[in-house]
Amino acid sequence: VALWAISALLGGVNDWISVDVVGLYRYTVPSLAPSLTTVPEWMWLGWGLVLRFVLALATALAPAEPPRGVVRPAWARALVQVTLVVVTRQAIYRLYEHPWLSWLPFAVALAAYAALLGLDRRERRLAFALAVIGPLAEALLIEVGGVHEYALGVLGGVPIWIALWWVLGALVWKDAGAALDGWLTAHVGPAGASEADLASSSSSLSTSRASPRAP
Repeated sequence: VALWAISALLGGVNDWISVDVVGLYRYTVPSLAPSLTTVPEWMWLGWGLVLRFVLALATALAPAEPPRGVVRPAWARALVQVTLVVVTRQAIYRLYEHPWLSWLPFAVALAAYAALLGLDRRERRLAFALAVIGPLAEALLIEVGGVHEYALGVLGGVPIWIALWWVLGALVWKDAGAALDGWLTAHVGPAGASEADLASSSSSLSTSRASPRAP
C-alpha cells in the first residue's frame, strides 16, 4: 500500500508539472478540481498502478544480474540515472514543440545509459516491452478514449519523445522503485499479508481460543 501511494504521488506530481505548469500536453476529460489541477483524479491513482506494473514486469522478465557497463557502484549508477532524468525533463520542458529536438535528448540519454550502465537481459526485455506497451496504451487513451492530447503526436497521437521516455523511465524506475520497495519493507513492513495468510492467522487464533486450557 505504501509503495502504491508513493508511486501514485510521484506519477501524479510529474503529471501535474507536465500538464499544469509546463503545458507539455493536456487532458481533454474533466477533473473534479480544475482550479487546482486539470489532471483527473483517477489518473493520479492510475499512476500508482502503472509504476507498480513496471516493477512487477521487470521482476517477471528475468532475474537480476550483476551490474554491467563502466559505472558499477550503486550510488554512482543512481547518480547517472537521476542526471539523465533531470536533463531530459529540462530539455523537453523547453523543446516539446520542436520536431527533432523534442526527442533527440531522449535518444542520446538512452545511448548514454547503455554505454555507461550497460543493459543486461532483463533490462533489454523491459526496454522492448515498454517501447511497445507504453505508446500503445497511450495511443488507445488518445484515439479511443479521447483522454489527452500531445503536440507532435505522430504515432497514433503519441510523440516520439514519449515513446523514448517510456523506455528511459522504466529503466530508471526499475532500480529506484526496487530500492524504495526494499526500504519500505525494512522500515515499514511488507505491504500486507495475502488473504490466505490472513485466513490462516484467523483460523489459528480461533483454534487457540477454542482449545481448553491446561489446568
